[in-house]
Amino acid sequence: MYQNVLFDLDDTLLDFQAGQQAGITKILQSQGVQDIERGLAAFKQINQHVWQQIEQGADRQPLFDQRFNDLFAQFDKQVDGLALQQWYAKMEAANYHTMPDVHAILQQLSNNGVHIYAASNGETGMQQQRLSGAGLLNYFDAVFISEELGVAKPDPRFFEQIMATCPALTCKNTVMVGDSWQSDVRGAQNAGLDCIWIAPNDQVPSAKFDYQIKIAHDLKQAVQLILK
Repeated sequence: MYQNVLFDLDDTLLDFQAGQQAGITKILQSQGVQDIERGLAAFKQINQHVWQQIEQGADRQPLFDQRFNDLFAQFDKQVDGLALQQWYAKMEAANYHTMPDVHAILQQLSNNGVHIYAASNGETGMQQQRLSGAGLLNYFDAVFISEELGVAKPDPRFFEQIMATCPALTCKNTVMVGDSWQSDVRGAQNAGLDCIWIAPNDQVPSAKFDYQIKIAHDLKQAVQLILK
């Protein structure tokens, strides 16, 4: 049994995709885009590239401010990308969707004496607001967000700062739980931590993994591995 768990937030505890789809749909409709499905797919591709750059150390804000210009360029439309980004950020911050059974799962861990921490890439204020709005904030001993730490997963310095702040966390008593192979699994490996990968859509590993990596297909299965 692990004594401490570091949880990723988006698409692990918080249902980021549900809120994102609703927000991007509103933005596409506001600019007269008819093919919403194409627009959602285009934004997803652009956003994945944005986060790949952030995880490699790029400055997040210029990338965020540019992504809607890039999106609507695919529809031959000129837009105020900065204004759309600001609107989208407000919608993101009010995205309180959670994954199924999150409250019961976090309570179960707490009842078993597990200390719960958030370890997420993202903007500090936004993630704090979303956790509070979803009623999850009180479950966490501490919340660590990449913007505040100044470095993003999978950089090992992200985890080093967490463990320096919380000396009770060690590589033997702590596990990382997340849905991203690149940021969560690779990040945990880089820091010498065990990891439980919640494999999206029952994916299989994209690269060889060692004994430190355990695979779960949902949060309930992840909890079984944490408490085992």
